[in-house]
Amino acid sequence: MAHNKQVSIARAQAQDLAALATLSYEAFAAAYEARVPPAEEADFLLHLQTAFTLAQTEAEWQEPNTTFLLARQTGPGFGGYAKCIYPASLPDLPGLQLLHLDRLYVHPACLRQGIGTALMQAVFEMAQSQQCDGLWLCVWVINQEAKRFYERLGFVQKGYFDFKMGQSHYQDYRMIKEFREVR
Repeated sequence: MAHNKQVSIARAQAQDLAALATLSYEAFAAAYEARVPPAEEADFLLHLQTAFTLAQTEAEWQEPNTTFLLARQTGPGFGGYAKCIYPASLPDLPGLQLLHLDRLYVHPACLRQGIGTALMQAVFEMAQSQQCDGLWLCVWVINQEAKRFYERLGFVQKGYFDFKMGQSHYQDYRMIKEFREVR
């Protein structure tokens, strides 16, 4: 898998899943907790308590079309991960071979250290090795920093996606990076 001088990327193994669940919880909480309106806080907390458990992480890891890529820096543990689903189609883009980047999470203590970029390079390599036409992801509309990160990597906004946490609904940008001209 891909690596740079400071970050190496590898597929998650069974022994990584507890740390992966913890990282998921911590990264999601750090990125979004302060942005959730007070009236929707209960839905947010319920999502944290159910979406990032060890059991849920194990179930996702065992899905046949899902791959978790871990970013490791020097020393123990890892600083981030990408959850990829292939094949992943979109109803409004029929017939395309797409990879869905379902999550790109970096531990809050490891931000701006090249982990996200290294993970994205590995995701691009995975998509191209599968001969994908491109890949897609969603990013919360208020997370403009993440949107700019993906735009720098060649993603363009193509529509919206409704993300639901409990009874709360949030609008995400749906972003696509094309490797070949989309028909």
